[in-house]
Amino acid sequence: SFAAAVAALGAGGVSAVLDVGANDGKWSQSLKQWVAQWVGRHGGGQATLRQTLVEPQPQFRARLEGMAAQHRWWTFLPGAVVGLAPASGTVNLTLSTCSHCVSTLPAMARRYNPSHRRGREFSVPTIGLSDLIANATAGTSVSLLKLDIEGGEYEVLPHVLATGALCRLTHLLIEWHLNALPAHKRHA
Repeated sequence: SFAAAVAALGAGGVSAVLDVGANDGKWSQSLKQWVAQWVGRHGGGQATLRQTLVEPQPQFRARLEGMAAQHRWWTFLPGAVVGLAPASGTVNLTLSTCSHCVSTLPAMARRYNPSHRRGREFSVPTIGLSDLIANATAGTSVSLLKLDIEGGEYEVLPHVLATGALCRLTHLLIEWHLNALPAHKRHA
């Protein structure tokens, strides 16, 4: 459960938190506060959260860079995760035309744009999720992956599972976007 993850992160030592699909970073800020509150109520050791925020949306870049600069153990990576990433790969994403929607893979962009207007397309660097997990979790005993990548989880997770990288994680929090799949693939 999420409460168990917060307790494990607050127990002390160095923990890795990967906020993949960080959006504006509010979830990472809240997690840091939840862990601090848990430590305040239950005691525990010195909890150090090495938080890595990954977000492709250009409108959040300055905010996330600023957050990473303010927190000693935080890193911001502007890009999109993929299962298998070439060293210098890129992926094209679409920023939806509706004001409350996020940058998405093409299937989600069509979902968010019922009038079928095209959003603004942009290219971002790719980040191999397996390598990111391996690097971020080195030397940690507790690790949490929060994955919110607008339908990309169905393509990324099989590769990450096949490499064994998921075994390095102690906690997973995944936002599933079943509506990103075509109807004939939803039951598969």
